[in-house]
Formats: sequence, C-alpha cells, structure tokens
Amino acid sequence: MKALVFSLPFVFFALMIVAIDPFNYFGISHLVDQSDKERTAFRLHDTLRKAIEFEQDPAPNVLFGDSLMNALRSEMVESVTGEKYFNFSFGGGTIPEAMDAFWFADGHSDLDRVFIGVGFINFSTSQNMNRFPEATAMLDNPLLYLTNRIVIKSSMYSLWADITGIDPGVGRPTVSKEKYWKRQIGESTTALYRRFRYQSDYIDELRGIARYCSAKGIELTFVILPTHTDLQEKLREFDLEATYDQFHQDIESLGTVIDFNFPDAYTRDAENFKDPYHVADPSMVISAIWGDDKPYEFFRRYEQDAGETRRSDGH
Repeated sequence: MKALVFSLPFVFFALMIVAIDPFNYFGISHLVDQSDKERTAFRLHDTLRKAIEFEQDPAPNVLFGDSLMNALRSEMVESVTGEKYFNFSFGGGTIPEAMDAFWFADGHSDLDRVFIGVGFINFSTSQNMNRFPEATAMLDNPLLYLTNRIVIKSSMYSLWADITGIDPGVGRPTVSKEKYWKRQIGESTTALYRRFRYQSDYIDELRGIARYCSAKGIELTFVILPTHTDLQEKLREFDLEATYDQFHQDIESLGTVIDFNFPDAYTRDAENFKDPYHVADPSMVISAIWGDDKPYEFFRRYEQDAGETRRSDGH
C-alpha cells in the first residue's frame, strides 16, 4: 500500500506529460493546441519533434542542415514542386546531426531527392553537438520521453502558452535587428572564427553519403546558402580565406552543389537578411532552386561531369 501511495505522484506526473504531449509522441491527447506547441516545445527540441514527425509520416524528398536550411519550409517547397517534402533541418544544427538525420530518414523512407545545407561554420571542430541520439533513444523508449528534462520543460511552456495565450518568445531575439546584427557579426562570429579549426573528417563522412546515394539512385544536392557580405568579409579578418577555399573545393568534390554565398547585389543588401546569417525571404531561394521560372540570378551550380567539376551560373 505504501508503495502504491508513494508512486501516485509519479503516475499523475506521467499522465500529465501524456496529456500535454508537447511533441505529439503518443498522439492520443489534444489538451494543448498545436499552435502553442509549435511556438514553445518545437523550438526547444526541434530534433526530437522532427524525428517523431518523420517516423509518423515519412517523405521521399528531404532537406537536411541547420537553421539556414530550416528556413526553407517544406510547405513552401511543396507549393513550387507539387511533390511531398520534409525539412529535416534543425536550429543550431551540425553536420553530425544532419548525417544522423539522413540515415534515420533513409531507414524510414525510400528517398528520392536529398538536399544537404552546408555552411563554412558547420565545418569547425567546435561544431560537433549532436542531439539526434537522444531523440532516437526516446523514440524507442517512452519512459525516456516521460522523464526527459526538455520534454518536461516543454510541457510546462506549452501548457502555460495554452492557458495564458502568451507567447514566451522561445529562441527569438529580444533586441532590435540592428543590435542583434552587431552582436552576431561581432562577439558571436569572433568567438567562432577565433578558434576555428577545419573538420575535414566531415567531408569523408559526407562522401560516404554521396556514394550511397549514387548507388541507390538518390538525387543528392549540396546547398551553400547566402550570408550577408558583412559575414563573408570576416574571413579576411581572421585569415580564413584559404580555409574557405579548401571547404568549397571539398564540397564541390562531393557532387552537385548550388552555391549562393558570394558577394553580389543580393548578399550586399541588408534588407534581404534577418541577420548576417539568415535570409529574410526564403521564397527567393526556393524559387531559385526548385522553380521552373528562375528570376533570381544569385547562385552558382557545380556538377560532377566525367570526374571533373563544371560550373554553370543560375540564370
């Protein structure tokens, strides 16, 4: 009897998590509105949320990468292509996470087209965080989901937003665009570039994915998304231009590459960006990659042809 009484609080707590279900893991309760989960829980553990979504409803065409690639929302791509897409990118995502997400997706879907977003900052040895093993462990064990600290925190945030109607602003800047821009191009970029060491092992692992895709008939494209020239010019300040050239050559050696990241009228205009790293209007990039009518001449395409790389500008 004592054991039963002692366990009651834990049972109640577990039932509460199941009822709130911030990441739709169980899919049996609609206590909290989906929109409240999207503006709270989904921002706290995007990796878990997308692993659950893909397992429940896989797609043949998938995007992988970090927050830059995450901006290319699947519904926007679908509206242009008329085909089903899934954006398996994560805010703050790393190359290890993208690779794990690829193999996970391949295990749950017959992949047709794959787009992997790659940025220079992703290839720093310091960019090695990987939340994907934690996410997949929870997929295999409901108890881990019920006791995970981020799931618990997400439940509280979701419930609070649902009850009060207040958006807690998870992951959003709390300062003006101008101040945030200066912070990003200043202390944030300085901290990263000052200790930048090129992680060439990532290229070897991506080459393994490229070979696998070739053998399986999966169309693979690497995408280097645009950043503002304020950020591009930081390479010179930290003597990283040669390292960037090496990164670019390595990516070209993997297969088809669509590159937006070079100085031109588009990347010089701050109005095209939310901050130095992220475009303000992803529809322009989506139109350039997938649209039949490509009105934006701000990308370069590199393709492997008989063992050699050839370039064609996106006109």
